[in-house]
This record gives sequence, structure tokens and C-alpha cells, in this order.
Amino acid sequence: MEKEREDTRQQLAAQKEQCSSLLQQIAALRQEQQHNMMLGEGKNVSRFTDLMQEKADLKERLEELEHRCIQLSGETDTIGEYIALYQSQRAILKQRHQEKEEYISRLAQDKEEMKMKLQELQDLVMRLVRERNEWYSKYVTAAQNPELQASQHDSVLAGERPAQSSQEDPTAKQIMQLLREIQNPQERLGSLLENPCIPFFYRADENDEVKIMVV
Repeated sequence: MEKEREDTRQQLAAQKEQCSSLLQQIAALRQEQQHNMMLGEGKNVSRFTDLMQEKADLKERLEELEHRCIQLSGETDTIGEYIALYQSQRAILKQRHQEKEEYISRLAQDKEEMKMKLQELQDLVMRLVRERNEWYSKYVTAAQNPELQASQHDSVLAGERPAQSSQEDPTAKQIMQLLREIQNPQERLGSLLENPCIPFFYRADENDEVKIMVV
């Protein structure tokens, strides 16, 4: 764009020089006319008429060139405005692209953190299931063995332990803490998730293995 503007300026300068040369020629013709008038009236009249016509043509061309210069100057200003607008829009698009890349990066980081939390939750749930199975086995064994009637009360208390408050069970307490962190991601610094609710299901299979599914 700058090259086109420079070319236009060079063309205008060349045209102005041409006009100046033509004006000099007119002045020379006038001098020649005066000289011819001294030599002969009849011949000079014809020459004078030609010179006046040529002068009129040159004047008309000069006005045309001036008009073209004004038009080209306006077009150059318009092109400059378009360039400024393009640069502004490009800067805005570049900033939006950078924000999008940062957003995607933070989403990927949150996803990895969520995977780690879910894996930890799955391990804790499996531990809790094993503990409940151990407590239940002790309870059944004590109930079926008459020789252990004296310690049945303690076994019953151990069997009732799963029904106690989760705050008294370290494993259950860790599970509830993880659930709060997963279901309320906005409490973590830099989280981008807007919906704090993440529903999931888990169930132990016949091999006492727990699989957690996030919906």
C-alpha cells in the first residue's frame, strides 16, 4: 500500500513538471508571437490564433490534472483508514485467539485434576467396601460361634460401625471431602467450570471392585 502511494506521488510530480514545461513553452510562444508581429501582421494573426487555442487546451489539461490530484489524495486517505481498521481488527482477533488458547489449556488442566480426584475417590470407595465386608464377616462369625458369646457385644458394635456418622469414619470422611471438591470446582482457584454439580454412580460388583461413572 505504501508503494502504491509513493507511485501516485511520483506520477503527480511528473505531471506538475510537465505542466511547468508547457507553461514555459507558452511563454516562449508569446515571445515568438511578439517577434512575428513585428515581422508581419497577417502571418502573426494566424500564429496568434493557434497559440491562443493551444493555451486554452493546456489550461484545460492543467485543470484536469489538478482535479485528478485531489481525487487521488482522497483515495489515499481512504486507503489509510482501511489499513488502520484492518490492523485494529487483526489485533482484536489475535487477542481472542490467545484467550481461547488459555481457556483450552485451563480446561485440560481441570480435566486432568478431575481424573486424579475420581481415581482417588474410587480407591477410597473400594477401601470402604473392604472395611464394611470385614466388619460384616466378623459379625457373622461371632453370631454363628457360641463360644464367642462373651465378645458378641463388641462384634455387634463393630458391625454397627458402618451406620455411624461419616465424620467418625476416616475413609468416609475422605470420600465426602473429595465429593465436595469434585461437586464444587469453583472453590478451587482458577477453575473454569460454571456448573458445580457433577452427578456420578458407583456400585461394587461380585469381585468387590468399584467403578465410578461421571454423568
